[in-house]
Amino acid sequence: MKQKTKTLLEPHWVPIEFNKSIEDTSQILPAPESVRSFNEIVCQAIDETLKELVGSRAEAVYLHLKYKFGVDRNELPYRIDTLCYVLEYAFGVKATHVVERKVVKKLFYRIRLPFNDQEGLTLGDFLKLAKETISSDNRYV
Repeated sequence: MKQKTKTLLEPHWVPIEFNKSIEDTSQILPAPESVRSFNEIVCQAIDETLKELVGSRAEAVYLHLKYKFGVDRNELPYRIDTLCYVLEYAFGVKATHVVERKVVKKLFYRIRLPFNDQEGLTLGDFLKLAKETISSDNRYV
């Protein structure tokens, strides 16, 4: 009997702008290796934090993201606001704040940046800060 093997597709594209035509494939470019690995680290930090803090409900969050908003796990670095919206809806504002900070701490630890909690910054803001710091240091993660 032949066994089916699952293949895990790595994200190899950069999302195109919404006002661009989807038929114009010249806008879809492979992401550089450093961006791909940074995004993988972000996805891992989100996944570990959700599983650690909400346990089996993490799969429900991912399913809701996929079927309600069309967001797969590997697209989360590009759609952080959607993730935060779903978390706020499911768990409330305070719990979402805890999840966001935990994700940022894990991410900063992995990319060897010091974490200084700054009031008023969102998860998206911290991701931009981390990405800018890495690119300005010419570091490849």
